[in-house]
Amino acid sequence: MSLSFACAKAVARATTWGLRRVFHRTGGALPGKLACRIDPDLLAHLAPNMSEGSILVVATNGKTTVTNLLADILIADGRTVLCNRGGANMTQGIASVLLQEPAAQWGVFETDELYLAKVLPQLKSAYVLVMDIFPDQEDRMGSTGRLVESIAGALRSCPDTTLIYSADEPNCRAIAAQVPNRSVAVGAAGVFAEEGGTHAKLASDAAQVPCPVCGEPLVYAWRQYGPLGDFACPSCGFARAMAPTPDALIEDARVDVDSASWALAFSGEAEGAEPGRWPLAAPHGAAYMVYNLSFAAATARLIGVDLPVVQAAISAFDPMNGRMEHLRIAGRETLVNLAKNPVGFNQNLRLIVRHPEPCVVGFFVNKNVGDGLDSSWVGKVDFEVLAPRVAAGTMRVFVGGMCREELLAAFAGRGVAAEPADGAEAVLSAADALPA
Repeated sequence: MSLSFACAKAVARATTWGLRRVFHRTGGALPGKLACRIDPDLLAHLAPNMSEGSILVVATNGKTTVTNLLADILIADGRTVLCNRGGANMTQGIASVLLQEPAAQWGVFETDELYLAKVLPQLKSAYVLVMDIFPDQEDRMGSTGRLVESIAGALRSCPDTTLIYSADEPNCRAIAAQVPNRSVAVGAAGVFAEEGGTHAKLASDAAQVPCPVCGEPLVYAWRQYGPLGDFACPSCGFARAMAPTPDALIEDARVDVDSASWALAFSGEAEGAEPGRWPLAAPHGAAYMVYNLSFAAATARLIGVDLPVVQAAISAFDPMNGRMEHLRIAGRETLVNLAKNPVGFNQNLRLIVRHPEPCVVGFFVNKNVGDGLDSSWVGKVDFEVLAPRVAAGTMRVFVGGMCREELLAAFAGRGVAAEPADGAEAVLSAADALPA
């Protein structure tokens, strides 16, 4: 044990003790932050604490959900797991978990897209999941091209790591095409059926998506939402079809208001396992949840977890942390969901529009450092999809937060009457006027 490593552990231990005993706080990322300053190779020194290896989950949207579900699945299968469930996904947050918890068989960590280049070379993880790369916090993250380059570079530095990626998302496919790593593709057989046999379209579902290779517009044989679908570039030839049928193929997917069902068909070719087909169901009615849960299921199968364990974990899973979190407040059913970029926001709008009963909706957007200082993205959200419900009087919309004026302007520009709110209390008070 090096002196720097020993000192880093001692400082982290003392900091954790002080935070918990004196300030009555969990500790968060501070112990790891201090320890990493003392020992820059801290994660590499802590990696042996995970005897079977680690799994890193990278995505613009969905990484907290998939990380926590995958940890639940492995625990239900009798494995011991370390996990950054609170979402501290940079180097110091992952270090804090490894410093504060006892050794385990697996580590499952959500990882900031830019920090994968710092975390993966030290942990040399068994698997990296790359589920989507959307424009997000561009003042910090930069372009999606920058993220593609950074993630691909991290994977090239660890050629023994298996990449599990989205076949339907162009940036993920571009990463897979650039790296020598063994790869497992997760993708859909076509557009998911929504309740009533239709797939609700938003304006953004027809917006142009630039090819991650040459920048020219992609064309789609079918399109799920945002940039996800069966894409091809007429200019340079980059396409989803460059790879074979996805190794984990989502088939017969149906998404209802509060549930979803689908099958996950495994080719077995990239996995080194027998082909198979898993019927799956979830108490979450969102297309993006079908993708998220499929990533967790496909990864669990690679590790050797059986279908009954995976399905039981999916059925019992509560995303929490403001992700599809159901609460009962003053006798009213309340759904809390996070959105931080146009693609995620639009999927939330799709959920809202499909809600069949009169409802009150509140949108609160901030622009702190952690949120992203550039709030111009709110103007790219398809708020007009709410206009018919608002005009019919079956929905009231409130907006607030630091970006309240930007939101009011965005709604007005899309023909939706939105009301300003100082806080959630205004939304809850308006809900009291709804029919019981």
